[in-house]
Amino acid sequence: MDGPSPPPRAPYPLDPSAREPKQPAEGASDEIPLPEAVVDRIAEEYFDDLRAGRVPDLLAVVALHPDLARALRRRLRLMEVLHRHAQRE
Repeated sequence: MDGPSPPPRAPYPLDPSAREPKQPAEGASDEIPLPEAVVDRIAEEYFDDLRAGRVPDLLAVVALHPDLARALRRRLRLMEVLHRHAQRE
């Protein structure tokens, strides 16, 4: 990779407070996001970091979300495998 590495994100963008319910838009549901949706959002941002050349700390991300730890570990490891595979091609 040419040039300096992009700076890491700090703190990771989806901290637990990101799951707090927000004021719903008119006519919208005021439900808290489902755990699967939270895992999806975190995984997308994690993958974006990998593609941008940042090396996110998997354990730190998982530690921010202990209630989602198992699902996050599996999904983030998958993101790392997909990223490594894509770099080989």
